[in-house]
Amino acid sequence: MEIRYFEHQNPDENNRWELLVPYFDQFSNGVDLLSTLLINYCGDFVLEKIDGWWYYIIKMTDGINKYSLIWHEDVGTYIRCDNCEIDVIKQKMDLIFKHIL
Repeated sequence: MEIRYFEHQNPDENNRWELLVPYFDQFSNGVDLLSTLLINYCGDFVLEKIDGWWYYIIKMTDGINKYSLIWHEDVGTYIRCDNCEIDVIKQKMDLIFKHIL
């Protein structure tokens, strides 16, 4: 299985940077799996979980950087940078994908 991510600058959200993670949509618990991997391999921790009808959000931090793992019915799985640089999230993704693939 190939797992990739794509950088995306969202013009609808003040040009906020996001990482789209398309193949994690196939899992019913894709963002939970992603959060578990980030906890195990990067030492990050969960701040809050929000479960809505058409979306699921897990807010996370490493103590400095804050980001959100999001699954939305229309978009799929993506990572939103709340107060961090996109490169920080890319490094985390590269690290966990290296370990699981």
